[in-house]
Order: sequence, then C-alpha cells, then structure tokens
Amino acid sequence: MAHQDYSLPLNIALERLMVITDYDFGDNQPGEAVHALRDGGVLIGAYWDYDEVKATLSKYGAYEAGPEAADMGHGIVTVDDYGSVFFETQPM
Repeated sequence: MAHQDYSLPLNIALERLMVITDYDFGDNQPGEAVHALRDGGVLIGAYWDYDEVKATLSKYGAYEAGPEAADMGHGIVTVDDYGSVFFETQPM
C-alpha cells in the first residue's frame, strides 16, 4: 500500500489560511494574524502574526490536518520544535 502524502506547497497553504487583516496584538498597530491551536496536552488557542506563521510553515512544512482539526476550522498543521500547531483555514 502506498504512503499518502499530506504535505502542501507553501503557496497553497498560505492561500488557505484564514487571515485577519486588522488584528491588534495590544500595541495599537493592527496587522495580519492567523488563529492557531497548539497541542500541549490540552488545546491552547492564540493568534499568531502572519509573518511568523509564514516563517514557521516555511521551516517545518505545511500539511493537511486530520478530520477532527479540520472540522474545528483548523485545516493546516505543522510540527515545530514544541509539537503540533493547527492553523485556521478558510471554509472549503
């Protein structure tokens, strides 16, 4: 049986992200952000700066998330030095 490849090209992953264009991180300078869930035994949600998301996906790769994460609207996953991070995606 062939191994299924769930990897995504970076440009496709970035197009699928749900980007908020005016998120305020508390510095009164709204910018682009993406919601993320980190698997740390419990799911921890936070907004990540878009440029940080792009750099992370560039470094660690972008993959299709499983059905449970996708059903929660977080259809792209990567695994960095701290574990899995699921990024919010646009409805398909």
